[in-house]
Amino acid sequence: MKYLSGQALAACVLCAVAAGVPASAIAAGSGTAVTSAPPAATPRIERTGTFVLDLNLTVSPDLPDGSAVTIYATASTTDTDYSDSFELFGAQAKVADHKVSGTFDMPYTWLVATTADKVDVSVSVSGTATKGALSYSDTSSFDEIIPLPANGAKTPIHAGGSL
Repeated sequence: MKYLSGQALAACVLCAVAAGVPASAIAAGSGTAVTSAPPAATPRIERTGTFVLDLNLTVSPDLPDGSAVTIYATASTTDTDYSDSFELFGAQAKVADHKVSGTFDMPYTWLVATTADKVDVSVSVSGTATKGALSYSDTSSFDEIIPLPANGAKTPIHAGGSL
């Protein structure tokens, strides 16, 4: 193993300082290896859980009892490192007593960089009915931004109003 002279060591230290190496990373004395840890990786936090969509809508008289309605819902989160989205696609419910109601589970697993992330939840409900030669179509949408739920949580999402 070779050792540096005092002048050579001083020159190396000056070069390291000029290059922006922190003083704490410069070893004192000759023959001492200097290592530095790699930069910290982006945190990888896995979240799993279930959004429970609780749907309760009053329905226009244009959609008679027995009419089918279709439910679409998405829950998504995006941060600087991760982007995840889960959806409930094309669930069905029937109009009864001028109302549509039901409970729908949306399980998810996603990665986030921080527990401060937010979740964007969107719900769209549409129904179509035909009366003679006329066709009626009604749609209702709802969007909400909520805090990221705790790991393993069952998070209720209430969608109410009219269709």
